[in-house]
Amino acid sequence: ILEPGILEGLSSVEYLTIESNEIEVIKPYSFIGLSNLVFLHLSKNKITELSNNTFSGLENVRYLYLEDTNLKTVNAGAFLGLSNLTLLHLSNNNIVQIHSDAFVRLEKLETLLLGKNQIKAISADVFKPLSNLISLQLSENELDNLESDVLTALVNLIHLDLPGNKIKQLPEGILRPLKSLGSLYFGNNDIKVFTRKTIPKAPPLLYLYLNNGNIEEIESDAFEDLKLLSQIHLNDNKIKHLDNKTFAGLNGLYYIDLSNNDISDLNPQLFYNLPSLRRVVLDWNNIEPNALEEIYKRYPEFIHLI
Repeated sequence: ILEPGILEGLSSVEYLTIESNEIEVIKPYSFIGLSNLVFLHLSKNKITELSNNTFSGLENVRYLYLEDTNLKTVNAGAFLGLSNLTLLHLSNNNIVQIHSDAFVRLEKLETLLLGKNQIKAISADVFKPLSNLISLQLSENELDNLESDVLTALVNLIHLDLPGNKIKQLPEGILRPLKSLGSLYFGNNDIKVFTRKTIPKAPPLLYLYLNNGNIEEIESDAFEDLKLLSQIHLNDNKIKHLDNKTFAGLNGLYYIDLSNNDISDLNPQLFYNLPSLRRVVLDWNNIEPNALEEIYKRYPEFIHLI
């Protein structure tokens, strides 16, 4: 147990790590007096819950690490007092529920890591205070759906990480407010047929990761609304065939990874009229030798084969 007064006399300390202990409870105001603290590491403990005022007095802390601590619930106001926090690491816990006011007054937060938990749903207001968030990780949870307005406040978000959930498609309009979004990690979800509706009209998305999933089919107009893509990662799926128009109109596309699928028939026309294309990875497929030879003959400078 961490109790008030236990850390008195450490006012000049900037870096404090209390990792890999048996801490189960942090009493409110336990960190009072650590006015210059910037880094706080509490990972690998047995903390199941955070109370209001747990972090009171830590206005200068910018980095808080709480991964692998057995956290189950993130209560309202759990991080009050951390007004300058820029990174919050909550991955690899047992979080099922996040209170709608869990992140109040964290306006300076830029990176929020919530991967490898058991989150099944997120209320629309959870991320509302986080208008300066740049990177959001929600990978390897139990999400099967997201509310259409759950990301509305994240106008500065650049990286969105959603792989390893049970999502079939993103709701219409969910990405529209994310004017700065550049990278979307969406592999290993419950997608068998990738359509234009799977990722509805998005902002200027540049990097799309759909790898390590169960995709069997990609409809010919699936990327119609993603015209600015420069990289598409489709490796480690179950794709058997690609329509010749699958990548049509993606003039900025320079990298395609199709490795480790079940592709047997591949027409060279698939890569026509892609002026920026510089690299295509086709390793570990079942492409007919004649088709491979034809593709390599036409595009020897950027086709990668084992």
